[in-house]
Amino acid sequence: TEKYSLASLDNIFSHLTNTSLNKQAPGYRMEKERVGAGCKWTVGELRRYLGSSGQPDWLLWQRVCVLVSLTLLTQVGHVPHHHNCFELYGFDILVDDTLTPTLLEVNRCPSLSYDCDVDRVVKKPLLHHLFDLLGPPKVAEPL
Repeated sequence: TEKYSLASLDNIFSHLTNTSLNKQAPGYRMEKERVGAGCKWTVGELRRYLGSSGQPDWLLWQRVCVLVSLTLLTQVGHVPHHHNCFELYGFDILVDDTLTPTLLEVNRCPSLSYDCDVDRVVKKPLLHHLFDLLGPPKVAEPL
């Protein structure tokens, strides 16, 4: 929510990306250059930004897919397999100016609450798509 500066290393609002902290910042709701209000973008906003700056969004998505796939592969033997269960993971990824994604953390229980308008726009459809994938439970038809 505030510009990064080495001169103010103690300013958590410019050095941490955690929304639960940044929403407490005085300038959180103010319009900011490129970001707008808050501190999150939708994927559509990111794609528009990349397109307007002449950067290929396909390259970023290819790199993110590799990063996520390799991260999940490291856990294949450690995640219990249950036929009637699933897990939703949240990946916190930073992207630099060369479109190189860097994994910050993986959240096993990502927050599904709405901290800002972007959360509502992103998380509500995410849950709808997730339940569409699950499908309704199969019920045996009476004989």
